[in-house]
Amino acid sequence: MSLIVQKFGGSSVRDTERLLRMAHIARERRAEGNDVVVVLSAQGDTTDTLLKKALELTPSPDGRELDALLASGEQVSAALGALALQTLGVALDPGLAGAFLLRPLRCLKGAWSGEGHRQGTFPGKDAPGARSKKRCPADV
Repeated sequence: MSLIVQKFGGSSVRDTERLLRMAHIARERRAEGNDVVVVLSAQGDTTDTLLKKALELTPSPDGRELDALLASGEQVSAALGALALQTLGVALDPGLAGAFLLRPLRCLKGAWSGEGHRQGTFPGKDAPGARSKKRCPADV
């Protein structure tokens, strides 16, 4: 059994049809017996739109607020992606932000994607399914 990390960019999750296509692809990898992590970008041009809105307010937005704003697009994709996977009967590990681990739980929790965003780590030694504190493969 392998750990498969699948990253879907903005155009791959831009609408309902594409989200369901992503879910079918991920479900197929899981059906092959692999552990699967799905990492989603914000839909379509969402990041560009959000950045433009921030720059309309200020020419130099604070990093913390800009990070939160841009991550909101990824959170929308994460929620919609989870719904698409659940629609197909795929069980997900709860509590992941921006990445999904299709059960059974192997090692990832708290993964974030996107340049400049917080980087996820493997859970600590006391967490269920813990392995190490190495960087999350979804962030590589």
